[in-house]
Amino acid sequence: DMDTGGQDYVSAYYLSKWGNDQAKDDSGTTIPTCSWDGGTGTSGTTTTKYWVDTYASAPSRDGNGSLNAGTNYVFCKEWGTKVGNDSTYNHWWMFTDLDTGGQGWVSAYYLSKWGNDEAKDNSGHTLPNCGADSKYWVKTYASAPGRDHGGTLNAGTNYVFCKVWGTKVGNDTAYNHWWLYTDMDTGGRDYVSAYYLSGQGNDEAKDMYGGSIPTC
Repeated sequence: DMDTGGQDYVSAYYLSKWGNDQAKDDSGTTIPTCSWDGGTGTSGTTTTKYWVDTYASAPSRDGNGSLNAGTNYVFCKEWGTKVGNDSTYNHWWMFTDLDTGGQGWVSAYYLSKWGNDEAKDNSGHTLPNCGADSKYWVKTYASAPGRDHGGTLNAGTNYVFCKVWGTKVGNDTAYNHWWLYTDMDTGGRDYVSAYYLSGQGNDEAKDMYGGSIPTC
């Protein structure tokens, strides 16, 4: 937001604390990349909807539902297992609200308008990445179990992408409702409770520099 009115871009050249081609906030956290519309970061945000057409019912990657054929919205994309064959394929997976329950990932292979390894909305804009380019470093004091798929995030220094509000972990004295989306040490991605963050209080979810972790 400009001091003289409206919104615009200014160069990170004018930042006081950082060097060449660095763009961080005062706590040392890297500023997330803007998506194509100039207003939404690519750090896992799932508030902006991107409309796409699917030519067939798309099963979710984790087997918890499906996305019907037709015009649907998705939030963002991440690179993963190839769907298709040697001639027609796609490695991108799109995060969305499934038609048969919950949220999940469906393959961009089912997009009607685009070719191999393309993941765009109906207007031709590339879908933003789901946080893979924005890592927020944290310290965990103990191994943290995955919420949805199991597995473990080991104790120590780890990175997370974003946070969501959910079920409380802990007790009446020490607790946390925030869940952190991350790459698990045992494979795959899942949410782990911010209860396991070192040196933070109840319902806090900050990186190791004191910067706030963005909401997914």
